Amino acid sequence: MLYGSILERREDYAMLKAIGASDRYLAGLVMRQALIASTLGFVWGALLAGISNPLLKRFVPQLSLRYTWQAALAVLVGTVVVGTLASVIPLRVLRRVYPAEVFRA
Repeated sequence: MLYGSILERREDYAMLKAIGASDRYLAGLVMRQALIASTLGFVWGALLAGISNPLLKRFVPQLSLRYTWQAALAVLVGTVVVGTLASVIPLRVLRRVYPAEVFRA
């Protein structure tokens, strides 16, 4: 998703470069997007797990699920690491954006 977003907004990033935004600033934008997306995904998954647990216990009584804060923390850390690593490819594309792309006809 992040890679597609970078490609769709290529001209916007070129405009930011044209007005003087550094590669470091643009990398920060992409990293923030990756961290927000991964964190919101974790929160959404945790909410769904919390909601589905009583339903699963009701329909499948043999199933026993136990959630601990240590497991949730491990999943959160893993999610953030994967989200950060996933931003590497879009960052490579972003570095190759040429500021003059904005002025194409």
